[in-house]
This record gives sequence, structure tokens and C-alpha cells, in this order.
Amino acid sequence: MVSVGAVGEILKHPDEIYFLLKLKMVLSRAEKQMTPNEPHWKFCYTMLYKSIRSDIISHPMFPPVDTHFRNAVETIDDYDEYCHHVAGLFGICLSKLFNASGKQQDPALENLSNSLLMLFQKKDIIEDYLEDINEIPKPRVFWPREIWSQYVNKIEDFKYEENSVKELGCLNEMVTDALKHTGDCLNHMSALKDNAALQLSAMLGFGTLALCYNNIQVFKAGVKLRPGLVAKIVDRTTTMSDVYNAFFEFASLMKSKEYFPIFRAKARISNFDKF
Repeated sequence: MVSVGAVGEILKHPDEIYFLLKLKMVLSRAEKQMTPNEPHWKFCYTMLYKSIRSDIISHPMFPPVDTHFRNAVETIDDYDEYCHHVAGLFGICLSKLFNASGKQQDPALENLSNSLLMLFQKKDIIEDYLEDINEIPKPRVFWPREIWSQYVNKIEDFKYEENSVKELGCLNEMVTDALKHTGDCLNHMSALKDNAALQLSAMLGFGTLALCYNNIQVFKAGVKLRPGLVAKIVDRTTTMSDVYNAFFEFASLMKSKEYFPIFRAKARISNFDKF
């Protein structure tokens, strides 16, 4: 059931209603064609999950995530390693599947797939600040101390109104850090033969970063892309050229909101301008 608030948000953007209805019809048709409860489908999903999970857990290069990151993430290098553990390794496994299926021909693209999933993970960490910091019995802290400690003594302090200027500076620095993965993301998607689902996921991830950028609501109520905007993106993205255009529009939106209150953060704008 759609809430009154959701209906109000939809009515604020009447140009998106057509795309919402169109996507709903497509999803309904697809749902009728899928039979995941049949034994052979269930077996395939189970074996695929076990294979991917086993590949990630038994990866020889790194120790288990839970033991290695038992405490808060300290440095940006720690942050990158954590995101590689929980998401990047899955990207590498996904790349192996693409290679096996013939959808991807170059094994060297595995590193690009790692970057793509790391961008998704960093997007989740940024937009989930409020949920993680309010975790009971103890906050979950994935933002690297190397970044947030330049603004506040305790990361929980971002919840308070008097730190609003500092909040935005730190948030924007977190987003620009995630942008360092966008070049690899685009190169990876352009190399795939059949990449519609991956294109959509990357655009929605990047669009969420654009929405989070310089947005105080990340610390107050959380932010999500409007369903109507998502439907519009789905409908209008069919080629790699469409992907480039969408990324450029989101990047331009962030550039228009550019804000860094301290010199250290300004130095990190290179990720933004490079992209």
C-alpha cells in the first residue's frame, strides 16, 4: 500500500507518473514469467549463492572481514580494503561469471568490476549513516576516522544541529572519495556485451551519490532516489551513450552544489574534476 507521503511526492513530479506506470506494467509481466519456486530454479540459485560465497570467504589474499575490522575503520586505506572485502570480491566473482558466459572477454576487467562494486558499497555506507549510527546496542561506524575526525571529535556528533556546516563538509568529502571509482565503472560497463542491468545499477548508485552530495537530510532522515526518477532512468537508458549522458547530468548536479569548508577537503576535489 502506498503511503500518503509517497503519493504526495509522486504528485510533485507529474512528468514521472507515466514512467512509473510503464515500469509497473513491465515488472508485472516479468513476475508472471518467473517461477523461482520450481525445484530446478531453486537448485540453480542455491548453487550459485554457495559458489560465490565460497569464493569470497576462501579468498587467499585477505583475512576474514569480521576479525580484521572488528573496530572502527581508521584510514582511507582501511575503508578501501573493507569495501573490497564486503563488495569488491563479489564483483570479481561476478566478472568470472561474465567471462564464463561469454558476456565479458577480457579477464583483466576483474579489477574494474572490483571498483564497480566498491562504488556501490561506498554509496550504501554514505546513505545509511543515520541507520548505522543509531544501531542498538552500539553504533556501526564505517566512515573512516581519517576523514570524519577532521570535522568532529565523535562521529555521532554529526546528528546535532550545531554541526551542520561540518556535516556537509565531511559528507562531500566522502562522496568525492567514492568518485575515484567512476572511471573504472564506466570502462567496465562499456566492455560488457550485455550490460543493461549493470548499467542501471551503476546509474542508480551514482544518482544516489549525487542526491547525497551536500544534502543535510543524510544526517536527518536519510535520502533515496524518487521511484518516479528511477522509472524514468530505466525507460530512457538503452545504450552506453545514454549511460554517459546520465552520469554527466548527475556529475553536473553535484558540481552545481560544490561545497568544501576546509582546505583539506578542497584538495580532494581532484577526484571530482577528474571524473
